Amino acid sequence: MKNQLLRFLGFHMLVGIFLGWCFAGFLFYTDYAGIWTLITHSSIGGIAAGLLLMGFAITFGSVGMGLAIFSLHYEDEDGGGGKRQRTSRPWGAWLETMQELKPIRVRTRNRR
Repeated sequence: MKNQLLRFLGFHMLVGIFLGWCFAGFLFYTDYAGIWTLITHSSIGGIAAGLLLMGFAITFGSVGMGLAIFSLHYEDEDGGGGKRQRTSRPWGAWLETMQELKPIRVRTRNRR
């Protein structure tokens, strides 16, 4: 089970990274906000492109893994169907505590 889950998450992470790099490539291709021009005319353009690609890989890979986790089908082992239980305080109990609170007068010094 553990290896299946790791394979499942790893696959979705790689798909997310691939889509992130495709999106970064689209930004480079369209020269959105002059990003390709900035990278190609800079002496450290390779570092800038690498950092951008790494950021997109982390972000889109995490999104891919998150979507994979949320898409898992889950069944309760005990049959589900929780029971409603009364809490110790009713829903309007916070109003009672608000009436117990009283403002405190605070005096400040004149700083001029």
